[in-house]
Amino acid sequence: MTKRSSMMSMGWRKRIFPAATGLCVLLIAAVIHFYNPSIMERFGNQLFDQFQRWSPRAYEDVGVRVVDIDEESLRRVGQWPWPRTQIAEMTERMFNLAHPVEVDGETFLAPSVGAVSFDIVFSEPDRTSPENLKNTLEKGGASPEVISGLEEYVPHDQVFGNKLSGWTQNFRAVIMGYFFEKAQGADVQPKTRVGPVSAGEIPLLSLEWYASVTDSINVLNDNAFDAGFVSTPQDSDGITRKAAMLAYLDTGAELDDPFAIFGIYPSLSLATYRFFLEAMGEPASGYRIETTTRSGQMGARASEISGIRFGETFVPLTARGDLVVHYTEGLENRVVPAWKLLDPSIPDRELADLFAPKTGERAGQPALVFVGAGAQGLRDLRSTPVEARLPGVLIHAQALEQMLLGHFLGKPDWAPGVRLLVLILGGVALVLIVPTAGPLRSGILGILILGGLFYGSWYAYENKQMLFDPVYPAAALLIVYLVTSTVSFVVTEAEKSHINGAFSRYLSPDMVARIADNPDSLTLGGENRDMTLLFSDIRSFSKISEGMTPGELTSFINRYLTPMTEILMSNKATVDKYIGDAVMAFWNAPLDDPDHPKNAARAALAMMDRLAVMNANRNNPSAPEAEKLPVETSIGIGLYSGDCSVGNMGSDQRFDYSVLGDTVNTAARLEGMTKQYGVGILVGDQTAERLGGFAVVELDRAKAVGKENWLVIYALVGDEQVANDPAFADLLSLQERFLDAYRAQHFDDAQVLLETLSTKGEAFGLGKHYEIMKERIEAYQMNPPPQDWNGVYVLRQK
Repeated sequence: MTKRSSMMSMGWRKRIFPAATGLCVLLIAAVIHFYNPSIMERFGNQLFDQFQRWSPRAYEDVGVRVVDIDEESLRRVGQWPWPRTQIAEMTERMFNLAHPVEVDGETFLAPSVGAVSFDIVFSEPDRTSPENLKNTLEKGGASPEVISGLEEYVPHDQVFGNKLSGWTQNFRAVIMGYFFEKAQGADVQPKTRVGPVSAGEIPLLSLEWYASVTDSINVLNDNAFDAGFVSTPQDSDGITRKAAMLAYLDTGAELDDPFAIFGIYPSLSLATYRFFLEAMGEPASGYRIETTTRSGQMGARASEISGIRFGETFVPLTARGDLVVHYTEGLENRVVPAWKLLDPSIPDRELADLFAPKTGERAGQPALVFVGAGAQGLRDLRSTPVEARLPGVLIHAQALEQMLLGHFLGKPDWAPGVRLLVLILGGVALVLIVPTAGPLRSGILGILILGGLFYGSWYAYENKQMLFDPVYPAAALLIVYLVTSTVSFVVTEAEKSHINGAFSRYLSPDMVARIADNPDSLTLGGENRDMTLLFSDIRSFSKISEGMTPGELTSFINRYLTPMTEILMSNKATVDKYIGDAVMAFWNAPLDDPDHPKNAARAALAMMDRLAVMNANRNNPSAPEAEKLPVETSIGIGLYSGDCSVGNMGSDQRFDYSVLGDTVNTAARLEGMTKQYGVGILVGDQTAERLGGFAVVELDRAKAVGKENWLVIYALVGDEQVANDPAFADLLSLQERFLDAYRAQHFDDAQVLLETLSTKGEAFGLGKHYEIMKERIEAYQMNPPPQDWNGVYVLRQK
């Protein structure tokens, strides 16, 4: 493989291979998205938990109250369970509370409580009831009269049941609670006043399934208005984020239709809400379960539960029949300690103020009350996104508040499709940009995409009450970015290693680093460029080598070429090759160098200065061996600028990055001409014209051996500092007069000027040149050139 094809392969790999790898990862991520990984859902839940902590639901009083059997109530009233007569007394006092309401300028008393829902299951008879005390009293030695007198008392459960029946007939509602169990039990169906209906198939498998029920005893259940389950499952991390609204009870009965409506039951809060709507005039026929088809999930059922509709009122639910609870912070004024209702010293008027809402749309209307156990010993405390320990009854209460307010947190059914679209668009953008934009810009793009995802999720929560989960697309895009950038980094490092191997032999480390950082600056295999060429050669090298052994000669050449190469590379040169003692270098390839003539001139002058130091160190015993030469050494340097073809030159078996063209040949001829003109550095006219500010002196019009055309040659004698020397200005003025006389064949005048030039030119390294010109003029005086001579000197040897 040639360098050209190798570099093309590296360029392909740098762009295509990372992008292709990233696209493969993106495709895998898109497929996994359809399966909705549960671990990602867990992280999404934690994100929404944080959202709720940052911005919990603002509390609005809609008349939902909680009668809490708290630690203080147990201390004042006694340990749980309390006698059912006390429960009946507490409930009756709530229903008897009234508060003044003004309508059309007239004041009347309105009931303060409209419904009482028990987050308590009375699954066993009251142990404190008189008929259940018989054995205890007999063992205690009670008289037969006392024991027989127990039969005169109405059982506590019956007392409570009778009260329930009376309240139901007087437009009051007591809604009982029951537990669902996973374990198989008796084939008992819980109480339900009105069952659900459906406009389509209900995917029962998506609901929480139970096998049995723990219900209240019949005397209470039969006389209650309605009932609902109080089971509220937690997420796998122990956090209660949702309140179950619907559940399926499978007692083992055969179902002909897997989507049968029979067996679906409402929660306690949903049953309470249904009573509220009925009290407000909604039809009592029941509630309708609505379904929808979701997108973006592999294997999704034809339909999923979307919510419940009561007439015009719609309650959105998750596919599992749950209401996502948007928690408030703190208990606010919704909680009433149970002991206050059993304390006769507290006036009814004071209690009534605790129940009926005073502000909002439901101001003055009867409260909807939940009775539950908040005492730690009664084990109904839950962890929520905003509270470490919250009484479970408050979850039902807050769910009912959201239904009354019409305030819901929902995961829209279009969210999976949007997440997939964001994943694909963001992933494609990353895999296209990362390989070409570099780590900083692509990293900024990645941060903007991820930041946009999370900000969009926060905006949807805060302003639209939507739960748009950005975790999976964000995690997938992060993986796509990491994989793509890693592959791009590996390929780039491989490319840099390849470039280092290809160019480190003839470019400075800085230039190699520039090419490695920007390989696109290379166009290998042959391109036309305006370049400057340098050839240098040691004078009388054959004579020098004759006096040295091979080992000594090798040491000499290495000692000479090392500093010369350092100078060339430090001035942005590409060292093309060494030909024995000769050096060939060029500028403006492979990297652009707009100042290539001046950089070449500086390199040539520095080489001369360094050689002078190394020659001077020959007799300096304190100078390092690497800084001295074993013999007095002089060199000639030729510089020429022009168009060249640069690239890989050679065969498929062996090749080098090199340059071809007439400019190369001219630069080589100029180096050889330095011997015949007695100067160290010769430059051609195309180079001299671009060395503004440098000390260049026009020497002659010369035609090299083997060349058809002649060129104007110049001596490079110094940099900008030398060019500003007044003595150099005098030299240029005399040189111009000399060339005019010389080319006009006024050889006598030219010879006179040479006397002065020889003296002044010595300081600029031109003393030997003027001696050569004096000899040439003397030859012309003896053998004049033709009358039409244009001043061109034809060289006879290279």
